[in-house]
Amino acid sequence: MKTGWGRARIACALLATAGAMPTAQAACELNTYELPVTMVGGAPVATLTLNGVPVRMLVDSGAFYSLLTPATAEQLKLPKLNLPDGMRLIGYTGRIEAHRTRVDKVGLLGGTLSKIDFVVGGNEMGAGIQGLLGRNILAAADTEYDLANGMVRLMFPKGDCSRVDMAYWAPKEMPVVVVPLETDGHKDNHQVTVRVRINGTSMQALMDSGASRTTLTLDAAKRAGVKPGGLDEAGHVSGIGEGRAKHWRAKFDSFELGGERVGNITFGVADTDAMGDDLLLGLDYFLAHRILVSRTQGKVYLTWNGGPVFAKTIERDGEAE
Repeated sequence: MKTGWGRARIACALLATAGAMPTAQAACELNTYELPVTMVGGAPVATLTLNGVPVRMLVDSGAFYSLLTPATAEQLKLPKLNLPDGMRLIGYTGRIEAHRTRVDKVGLLGGTLSKIDFVVGGNEMGAGIQGLLGRNILAAADTEYDLANGMVRLMFPKGDCSRVDMAYWAPKEMPVVVVPLETDGHKDNHQVTVRVRINGTSMQALMDSGASRTTLTLDAAKRAGVKPGGLDEAGHVSGIGEGRAKHWRAKFDSFELGGERVGNITFGVADTDAMGDDLLLGLDYFLAHRILVSRTQGKVYLTWNGGPVFAKTIERDGEAE
């Protein structure tokens, strides 16, 4: 896939910093492809061209595959193909009736990808969003989410990058949180899953740029010590799947990820088991940090941008009511 992307080549020439460096230490070079992102209706949106037609897609690190709405696929006159045998799609609030399609040319930053498959299904998304940009594209390389500055970067490391501090943007005095990627129990090892603590309780979190706010499952909230009387009703949530899920707000004493600790916060709580993880670490967290997912090293690097970590983001049409 590398040769199909417009090359913005950020030369970093990073050197390993851990341990004694040999005299001829090989440089780590990052061949980088940039994807500009704008906030549209409270969602991070990138514009691609599909067979020459501009299409606005939600940048969704929580989606295992890129998806188009049925209306978009019909507008583009794309072929209707079967999903692989035995494949079923489950969204945040239920099963998704879907099929597969293939796009001959996907244009991005002046480059072209050929013969790319997309899932077609789900509900219309509002705010002019026509699909999801999922991990079959976002996880093609190490991925930097700099959403506060309107950019996603796909980084292809070259050279010896195994011991390099990948937070290349951070000055020496800036604290950098480094945590391992969690892969146990996931067949899809491209998930950006990390271990966090809520009220001191260890939990598994999926880093999901497609979720507007950080949300726990009802079971996870109970394990963190939330009692029924501590849940404030907040209606229902819906997603691209069928149905809706009961939704609450609840206060928590602490959130910890690596060496970062945030106190006295309010998270969403949803009565759904479709998440697969204890919580979704949403866009409210992404906007407060610069995050690099190094699949090369099996680590996540992040720095704080300043300001509230879980500031309220705009809820998208149809997501909460």
